[in-house]
Amino acid sequence: MFVVFRTDGGAETGSGHVMRCLTLAQSLVSYGTDVLFVCADVAGHLGELIAGRGFVLQLIPARPDVGGGGLGHAASWTGGGGL
Repeated sequence: MFVVFRTDGGAETGSGHVMRCLTLAQSLVSYGTDVLFVCADVAGHLGELIAGRGFVLQLIPARPDVGGGGLGHAASWTGGGGL
């Protein structure tokens, strides 16, 4: 099985979601699953932490129209009203 985690964390958004995904990914690996993390290249991204835990990481460009990938992501999903 192959699982892709699309998650961001950084200076603006914090690290909670990435940390939860790492915990889940570590469990999946113990069952033989291949894991890839895809993360936006934002300020303070957690790519080194993800790679340091042995996972393959693909950084993608941050969307400039939503604040460089920070809290603007949530605002864009909810019509600008935030979470």
